[in-house]
Amino acid sequence: MDGRIGGFFSVDMAGKLGDVKIADLDDYRRCDGGLLIGIGLWYQNINLDFAYQRGFANRFEDIDGGASNFLIRLGYAF
Repeated sequence: MDGRIGGFFSVDMAGKLGDVKIADLDDYRRCDGGLLIGIGLWYQNINLDFAYQRGFANRFEDIDGGASNFLIRLGYAF
């Protein structure tokens, strides 16, 4: 078992919000930063990881609230 806590910085390079490309949105903020906290479980070389990521930047100028993500990852260590 392992744990993690730390910061992150992200930039949206490409993508869509519905049928509209994010590059075409006038008030969309592409950069974000925040905190990540998580825990990982290991069985031999297999890792199952659970994490929560919370961004602090508002995604749009006129709407409060940042990005919030729950992540589940499955990995294998060679």
